Amino acid sequence: TAAARDPGLEARTLVWLTAVAAIVLLIAVANVANLFLLRALLRYRETSVDLALGVTMRRLLAQSLTETVTLSLVGCVVGVAMAAWIGSALHRLVIADGSTYILWRDARVLSASIAAALLAAAVTGLAPVLLARRSDISAALRSGARLGAHHHARGRQALLVVQGGLSMALLVGAA
Repeated sequence: TAAARDPGLEARTLVWLTAVAAIVLLIAVANVANLFLLRALLRYRETSVDLALGVTMRRLLAQSLTETVTLSLVGCVVGVAMAAWIGSALHRLVIADGSTYILWRDARVLSASIAAALLAAAVTGLAPVLLARRSDISAALRSGARLGAHHHARGRQALLVVQGGLSMALLVGAA
């Protein structure tokens, strides 16, 4: 019954659930950032070959941004749809007054989601092109994709450490 509910317990549960969701989100962000960093390193030679063949930097940038913006916006749509579904389910479980909260009508949520997706696309789309632009094309073609792997190993290792630490915090919190 409604009289048996403890609002303090429900509030603490929702705060805990939000914290767990934030930690899972940070783990996912670190994982995706690591994957995009690896993608930039693997495309390093391809980008160097394109530059050696005379492809303009503008064309490479357009291709890279098109790919990342498409991926980011698809992820944004899926994320907002899941948030709306899970949010309405939690709303029905916690607030039993029959009201509904429609995420699609909140322009702030949609604007923040789209802005975050476009920012992520810009950062990850620029990485392969800027990496190839800063380097010597002939050295990249001679040494293959291995060039630059050592320089960015620390970044990948740092992301893996962050993922491991957040996973441990999540496991300790769940215990």
